[in-house]
Amino acid sequence: MLILDRIKQFYISNKEAINFTLLTFLVWRLALVIFSYFGSLRIANNTLREAPTSWHWLNPWIGFDSGHYIAMARDWYQTAEQAAFFPLYPFLIKIIGIVINNYFVAGLLVSNIAFIVALFILYKLLRLKYEAGFTKRTIFYLLIFPTAFFFGSLYSESLFLLWIVSSFYLIKKKAYWGAAMTVSLAILTRSIGIFIIPALLLEIFRQNSGQVVWLKIKNVLKTLVLPVIVFVGWLAYLKSVYGDYFAFINIQDTWPLQHREVGFFSAFSNFWMETKSLFIDSMFTEQYAIHLVDYGVFIIFLFFAVYIFFKMNKAYGLFIFLLLVPAFFSGSLVSVNRYVLVMFPAFILLSRWGRNEYIDKFIIIISLLLLGLFTALFANGWWV
Repeated sequence: MLILDRIKQFYISNKEAINFTLLTFLVWRLALVIFSYFGSLRIANNTLREAPTSWHWLNPWIGFDSGHYIAMARDWYQTAEQAAFFPLYPFLIKIIGIVINNYFVAGLLVSNIAFIVALFILYKLLRLKYEAGFTKRTIFYLLIFPTAFFFGSLYSESLFLLWIVSSFYLIKKKAYWGAAMTVSLAILTRSIGIFIIPALLLEIFRQNSGQVVWLKIKNVLKTLVLPVIVFVGWLAYLKSVYGDYFAFINIQDTWPLQHREVGFFSAFSNFWMETKSLFIDSMFTEQYAIHLVDYGVFIIFLFFAVYIFFKMNKAYGLFIFLLLVPAFFSGSLVSVNRYVLVMFPAFILLSRWGRNEYIDKFIIIISLLLLGLFTALFANGWWV
């Protein structure tokens, strides 16, 4: 009875956030199922990838990197390519997969449950500063972003978003030990989790601007020590398994999609090549279309990072910028359209602009059209 009473009290205290989160998630999830179902029937390109399961209703949400996560859930780290993937997401898949005896369903459960909780935490985070209408519009823009279908797929984006928004929420609440834990979990989910630390530290210094120096240092250490220990520990594990502390970076140089030289100076020449190709390559190819989307998304979110840093919130702007840095220096902008999903401050900015009725309608119409199209394409194996 005590547990039920606590659950009831929690619901009463968070009724607004819980009701909105669950309702919007269910509508969003149903819309994506419809997009993928009718899209897969109409687009004649079903030979692009083999069906991973005999359950046809699951297959649209299992693609590309999903195979690595499933293999790691079953057998842990076995191949060189798997060094690029961090362990928490496949570990959770393994735990649930053992219970229900299906790793594919387990992966989708982890992603979708994590997304529901992430939306709830994001709602709570936004309500610390913004009114309910603004908060709901921000989350709505996130849900209808053209590649938001990845949140419901067998990918780690949902879990990563959960730890990111939880970290910022806990920092805002000055729960530094809790933030240290969620940052550590973010690092164990994606390699770029380490890049959120500078943004959080900037937020800590802003919060403690009137405090004496030793209190600032104390709060920084509370937030920083555990994530650093976790990250260094993982590097040591990679060294023991692959003989390389930075195997998660170096292995990517050998991937088929990675066809350009990687390095500090090479990144700028690569970006110039990416820019030039938009003007010299044939526009009527699949490769050009995907490149156009990736390049356009990168430029737009880079602008968001600069604008937010100088006009809204320096920690949020730095956060977006730092998460774009690995994509810029990787040698290719492939999949940047997926990486930007967790950059929630960008949707806060869009929500500010969306106060204008015409801008709001423009964002909704364009986003929904592209979300429907991209979801259908992903269901047929056209998207990474």
